[in-house]
Amino acid sequence: MRKNVSTSGTRFNHLYRFSACAALRQGLSLSIEALILAKITTGTLLATLTDAEGHPSPSALTLKEIHMADHVVKVLNNLIETSKNGEKGFLAAAEDTKTAELKMLFESRARDCAAGAAELQTVVSQLGGKPEDSGTVAGAIHRGWTNLKAAVAGRDDLAILEECERGEDVAKAQYSDALKEALPENIRAIVERQYQGVLRNHDQVRDLRNRYKAMK
Repeated sequence: MRKNVSTSGTRFNHLYRFSACAALRQGLSLSIEALILAKITTGTLLATLTDAEGHPSPSALTLKEIHMADHVVKVLNNLIETSKNGEKGFLAAAEDTKTAELKMLFESRARDCAAGAAELQTVVSQLGGKPEDSGTVAGAIHRGWTNLKAAVAGRDDLAILEECERGEDVAKAQYSDALKEALPENIRAIVERQYQGVLRNHDQVRDLRNRYKAMK
């Protein structure tokens, strides 16, 4: 038997989240303009959605689905923090290196991290959640960026590449763990696409690290 959602003390952003959750469950796009018309009847919350043809799609939401939306927001916010910390780490690496090739690579990777975070922030907002908006020095250090606090005098390119690889190792693990979670298919596709980018960038950094190590 389905458990109906109590409407006591419900806030508007919760209504938005419930409706977004229903849209995810039905495979509807979160970008649909007329997404939400919340109806409360006899203690049951119904989300009336409009599909691409303009047809209403009513559905009752279970507590399980509401908790799923909250869980998805938590998973995505963790990836946002990972990306934000990666952005900070690569910018620090770009400042430390004296090699033009690496500077360009690190700056490009920082932009990739920023773009990935922004994309996930949009999804979290569409789910009615509050997106993570910045990484932290402590979080970045925990995620492999041990020299983020300040530029380290005398740090050579090999040491910088080794740190970047550690940061990318952590990012790989974070995205891999996220893909093991129960995610709606459209959100899973975004996370998978970003994960493939992380893998490519990790391998590029690893190959550069091996090249610079062989030159020592």
